[in-house]
This record gives sequence, structure tokens and C-alpha cells, in this order.
Amino acid sequence: RDIDDFKAEMDRKIREIKSSTPIKGGNIRIPGEGAVERERDMRENGVPVTAPVLKTIQELAAKLRLKDQLG
Repeated sequence: RDIDDFKAEMDRKIREIKSSTPIKGGNIRIPGEGAVERERDMRENGVPVTAPVLKTIQELAAKLRLKDQLG
């Protein structure tokens, strides 16, 4: 099977799925979409970390005499 034919078929199937009617209050997503959105958000806004993790990173940075650029 030709790769271009395969890609075209997958594009058609994705469009078909995305044009379906979602359940009430839901949305239709394709596997991987959420990960792409989260990665884009983290690249723009940074990676969220909990307060205890941030504290540990800052303590380690201080121990290594690195400039604190997180806080």
C-alpha cells in the first residue's frame, strides 16, 4: 500500500470522526491531541510543578550555587 494513500485515508477518517456529534458536554478528540495541546501550553507557559518539587529544585540549585530562575 502506498504511504500517500494511507495518509490520505487516515486524514479522511480523522475528519469524519471529528465531524461527528459529541455527547452532551463532551468533545471529540483524536489520540495524541491532548498531548500536543499540553506540550504547546508547557512550551509557552512552563512546566507546572508542585510547591514541594519547586522547593526541592530551588534547594538543589542553591547547593550547586546556581542562579534561581524559577521563583
